[in-house]
Amino acid sequence: MDRKIHSIILITVDSLRSDHLSIYGYNRRTSPFIDKLAKSGILLTQTFANAPYTTASINSMLTSRYPLMGTERYTNTNRGKTLPEVLKENGFYTLGFHSNPWFLIYHFGKGFDIFLDPYSEHHRKQKFTTKVMNFAMKKILGKIKAPYATAEELNEAVLKTLTQLKDYKKLFLWIHYMDVHEPYLPKTWHFTRKKLSYSYVLNLMRKKNESPESLTDSERELILRLYDDKIWELDKELSHLVNDLSDHLDLEKTLIIFTADHGEAFGERGAYGHCANNNLNLHRELLHIPMIFWSENNDTLSKFYHIEQSNRISKIFSLMDLGPTILNLLGIKIPSSFLGRDLINDKIQYVISQGVVAPDPNIEKYVKTNERAHAITNVEHKLIWWEQREYTELYNLVADPLEQQNIANENLELVHSLKSIIKREISQYSKPEEDEKLKKAIKNLKLKGKI
Repeated sequence: MDRKIHSIILITVDSLRSDHLSIYGYNRRTSPFIDKLAKSGILLTQTFANAPYTTASINSMLTSRYPLMGTERYTNTNRGKTLPEVLKENGFYTLGFHSNPWFLIYHFGKGFDIFLDPYSEHHRKQKFTTKVMNFAMKKILGKIKAPYATAEELNEAVLKTLTQLKDYKKLFLWIHYMDVHEPYLPKTWHFTRKKLSYSYVLNLMRKKNESPESLTDSERELILRLYDDKIWELDKELSHLVNDLSDHLDLEKTLIIFTADHGEAFGERGAYGHCANNNLNLHRELLHIPMIFWSENNDTLSKFYHIEQSNRISKIFSLMDLGPTILNLLGIKIPSSFLGRDLINDKIQYVISQGVVAPDPNIEKYVKTNERAHAITNVEHKLIWWEQREYTELYNLVADPLEQQNIANENLELVHSLKSIIKREISQYSKPEEDEKLKKAIKNLKLKGKI
């Protein structure tokens, strides 16, 4: 094992798109501390989520497997080992801190010695949408309480736990922040430049989700500024966290990884948010995410410099590849169940991302499957394939990085080639018995006249 790394700190931010960070070229200075980490660490410019929503994306990160396996909606953490389990088996004490109720429902705590949501047990059991509505009422009534634990509260819980821990030699710490997730209710109003009533902001959030076409230009701009305010506030809390961690950990023997589970849409294709109103989106605004590796000791990052002889790496990468990369850095054998690739040693030619459309209540009674979409991204092109509809979108990422011009009809050979790669990848891990179950369920529905 590489003795230089004794602690791994994995920081994930919910709903953070890379192009709203100044280090990725954004016109507002939203992230001075994150920029500092990137400039003195390793910045990846072409990292993509494997799914556009949290449950599937985090599952892929933890298991190093594709989001959709067979006819499932997302890979199950019970299939193979998770990254925390592997690290725990190799002597790491594993800590996880979050404030998302889905994390417990979908067993994301598998492999953690401590997996903590500082929010109350009562709120933890509620659906996130219910938490947001309760939060909205408290705002209106003047009882200020966020619908999740804030970064400040999470940091406090992390530091308190580290103070109490004594008997560990190696540490894996995962912190998932919800601050950038809607509703975008800032404390400082840094970019909005004026304080707005919470009821006004909450009504604006409702409007963008329910009728985005009715938003005025000034409202669209305000939504962006509110989102940027939340990034700016989180950036300050991250600065405080890293500074305070130095009291508990040797930062020269610590690797900090900063990333996100997915991005956020701001009306690029009509809708806002991520998969709002069952609007599945596999475009850049939802999939392109930040990825930064940082350590106080440059020797810890030395393996990265051999990739492109620079601290700014354009090699394509995904959350699925994070686990194998971490294990390689530590000198730990990568489990055979991990399907991702190691950034340092492997040739990564493409990233596959997947998602499902909202449940069909008729089929839901029989099998957990819905219309699936797949995206394959390489350095030059991106293909989106809607499996059931047999509809494809193809984009030239060099000429059209924002994915506005579908050129599929003019490039049928390339479409076929990229689609074949997707089919080959997903067919390797499909379960025949599940596929047969799906066929029987659909046949029964047709006989009953329901579809």
